[in-house]
Amino acid sequence: MEVTKDEFNIPSVIIDPKSRIQYAKGKFLGKGGFARCYELVDLSSGLSFAGKVVPKSMLVKPHQHDSRSNNSSESIT
Repeated sequence: MEVTKDEFNIPSVIIDPKSRIQYAKGKFLGKGGFARCYELVDLSSGLSFAGKVVPKSMLVKPHQHDSRSNNSSESIT
């Protein structure tokens, strides 16, 4: 399955729907076979995190939807 650039259009501010914390998308950190990593900065505390961005089109099997949060201690969807 091929990923297009449109699938990685990430907004400049990302809001965690559960906690309502807002993160600013920072610099591009790298990419792998199916994901890209960006610096994310918590707008209220200024803390920086690395965030993995996976297009939903790459999550084709039901178990893959749940496994995306297993890679880090905090999940932002």
